[in-house]
Amino acid sequence: METIQEIARILRSTDHMAEGFAERVRELVGGDVPEETILQAMKRVNPRALDINKVAVAVKAEMNRTQRRTARAGRAEVARPGRREPVRPGPAAEKPQPEEAAAPVRSGTIMEQLEEILEANWRRAESEGLEPPRMSGPAFVDAVHRHSDPRDATRRRIVKACQAAEGRDVMITPTLVADMIREEI
Repeated sequence: METIQEIARILRSTDHMAEGFAERVRELVGGDVPEETILQAMKRVNPRALDINKVAVAVKAEMNRTQRRTARAGRAEVARPGRREPVRPGPAAEKPQPEEAAAPVRSGTIMEQLEEILEANWRRAESEGLEPPRMSGPAFVDAVHRHSDPRDATRRRIVKACQAAEGRDVMITPTLVADMIREEI
């Protein structure tokens, strides 16, 4: 009940109206969403631009973030059974541990990085019997721009979305990348 009161405070409304708002967000999201998730999403949206559609998009993003965290934690438990040792303060604590290391840094221009990621992903898709949309880096960027706002889909964001999709077991397509960029914004 405290969560509904907090939602009502943010909306500057009554508890009854906040419950209706939460129900409408659940309808837009298309599932049962805890009120805490709705509240967290509301806190992420700019208060001056707070509307139900933006909250629904933020809830979906919050749910995706939560699913990725739990999936990552599940993979980590499978890969490394047992407990992790606590990190002790000192010079070694500042360096990332090997299992937490970031993705390898790629050299070259952004377009070269994009083409490298796409080529590796599409080779893997072909080996699994799929037909990837083979195209050059600039043609891929143009295709992403056709499915999203070119101001939002910068080359750097496109590469970042491709790197994120590379970790999943999916074939990278322009529409997938455009959707990922739209969810990020």
